Amino acid sequence: VGPPSHQRMLAAAPALVLITALGLWKLAQSTQRITRLPVSVGLTVCILFVGFTVFQNINLYFVGQFRTEHLFESPSEEFSYEVGMRAQRLGPDYQLLLIGEPDIFSDFANFHYLASESNVEDFNDVTPEKITSLPHDRGIFFAAIPSRVDDLRMVEQLLPGGQWMEVPRRTQDEISYYAYILPPSSATP
Repeated sequence: VGPPSHQRMLAAAPALVLITALGLWKLAQSTQRITRLPVSVGLTVCILFVGFTVFQNINLYFVGQFRTEHLFESPSEEFSYEVGMRAQRLGPDYQLLLIGEPDIFSDFANFHYLASESNVEDFNDVTPEKITSLPHDRGIFFAAIPSRVDDLRMVEQLLPGGQWMEVPRRTQDEISYYAYILPPSSATP
């Protein structure tokens, strides 16, 4: 099961609320017809059902297991968020090159939203020729997923003078991504 997507949940909420309300209203009417009790009894049962469901969800998402055990965390989402925020702080003087295949690609929405001023590109075919032919007009921020750290080491060897970073995941005891930041003055091989 994939992680809940907030934008999808928000977009679907109005339709879901209408369908649920219609179903509960029909349940209350059916209860009144079958039992000959007032409609208010059926509505009370529906309100109790909704209240119980709300309690369960608040408990799961905000108090209990989902929050405390960090369920459904996605390394790809964490990578794209953290790298996007770093690229945003570096600003338009840096180009973001991602070494993320097969997990992360430059078309992830976080990169273009968070680092809208940065030029974000995939740099998955890491060869000495491609590294030395990179443009030299600004700094370069290389970000690599953990399984591609050797490719980033090759970049570091061929373009010395940058800053190496190992960024840990926020809630796990593992590396989120490796980075190599080459300032504008060092971008020339």
